[in-house]
Amino acid sequence: MNGIPPSSEIGTERLRPKHRSDWMEFYCVYAKDALAIKKYLGKVNAKAIKISYIDIYNKLTKNDVYLSEPNEMVVYSKVYALLQKTLLIDCNEETKVYYVISDLDKEMIKGLRSMIKDFYKQPFTFILVSRDQDLEKGYNSLFHDVKTFS
Repeated sequence: MNGIPPSSEIGTERLRPKHRSDWMEFYCVYAKDALAIKKYLGKVNAKAIKISYIDIYNKLTKNDVYLSEPNEMVVYSKVYALLQKTLLIDCNEETKVYYVISDLDKEMIKGLRSMIKDFYKQPFTFILVSRDQDLEKGYNSLFHDVKTFS
């Protein structure tokens, strides 16, 4: 398979494979500072698909007549539905998806990777994008590639 392990094998002790530009690219964007994430995503190609819990939360709040905070489960269901739609309908090998993650929880990352694999059914490149100072050790094995921004 051209040197890239299937997504289910990410996290084993194998060397990280080279980046494949002919596969869908799924970027997990992480930084402790929300403004840094917003600036980074502002520089991303306009055609890219961007999914963020906080953006969905804010949109639901603004659309509520009473401006009340949405239930967390409602927000998660919207995030899930958007991911599902993106991976089942909108994606192809040229797609770049930027998904903002709030923390570097290994189980959450493994679950996200598994969900992508279940929905997308095609090879994909799973990439972590983080600021240098926010990047913690031990996460390289969960991704095909790790990139930094400032």
